[in-house]
Amino acid sequence: DEYHLVSEAYIAFMNRIRNSLRIKKEGINICVQKGKDFVPAPELAFSFNLSKSISKIELTADEAIRFLKCENIHFLGLERGWYLAAYKELGLGWLKVMDNRSNNYFPPSWRILK
Repeated sequence: DEYHLVSEAYIAFMNRIRNSLRIKKEGINICVQKGKDFVPAPELAFSFNLSKSISKIELTADEAIRFLKCENIHFLGLERGWYLAAYKELGLGWLKVMDNRSNNYFPPSWRILK
């Protein structure tokens, strides 16, 4: 149910060394399919090669800390859908905006505890 992205150069390299190494994971996880939905993978948010067409929410410093603590933050006036949460142009993770709330998809195991 996971989808990974790899470059052609990486595939050629891995094909040469595949017999010598045990490959645990290839490429970057870009999403997980859950039913009919595709949920963006947390590590995809850190990529510097994301399309400029991906909807992004630029967070303030306080909002970024709240996001990294896995708190839900609601944004008024945004269309429903997936958004990249960013601070100073750096992707932090994913938010799913709905009519009356937003869901924070930052992995709980990565959260700031204090």
